[in-house]
Amino acid sequence: MDAALAFFMKRIPRTVDRTFADVRIDNRFYRVDPKLRGDKVEVRYDPYGDLKKVLIYSANGEYLGSGNLYLRDQGAETPAASPSKPKHNYLDLITQKHKSILQAQAKGIDYHQIISERPWPFMAFVQKLALLMGHKGSLSAFSSHELESLKKCYNRIPALNESLLTEAFQNASVKTLPYIIRELQIAYSKKEVS
Repeated sequence: MDAALAFFMKRIPRTVDRTFADVRIDNRFYRVDPKLRGDKVEVRYDPYGDLKKVLIYSANGEYLGSGNLYLRDQGAETPAASPSKPKHNYLDLITQKHKSILQAQAKGIDYHQIISERPWPFMAFVQKLALLMGHKGSLSAFSSHELESLKKCYNRIPALNESLLTEAFQNASVKTLPYIIRELQIAYSKKEVS
């Protein structure tokens, strides 16, 4: 039956509108595939049917699709605008921020800065202790083992100052380095609690 109806279809050559992607037949508009804009096509339709749908063929008879009746007054479907390129590449921004965080973490602790910010330098501590113990000179008054012990003590007590050292020296029962260091730690603990 469809083969017989094909013989009675009306065939009209048309050009697909470049703006609206439609064809016009008897003041009716039929929307077609937007890919066909500006192409010359052959429109086939049943003049005695409901005229809601037409068939679109190429000039050499190849079926291209169908066109559906629509009201052009309501506006044509414009092709979707391609999204504009973003101003910022967010992946690059996130990667850059992550690298800066890792770099900050990898720096670690700057021990030289921490030590240099102490109110009483290590050399002044050693000189004062040598003076209290009655030794001449500062570093030369102590052996390398004693200097190492003093440096460890100095690092453990960040609030070390001259008055704390003098107090520890006076409280030491025996005026030797181990007793003085022990009294320094006790004095610092008392100061920390209060």
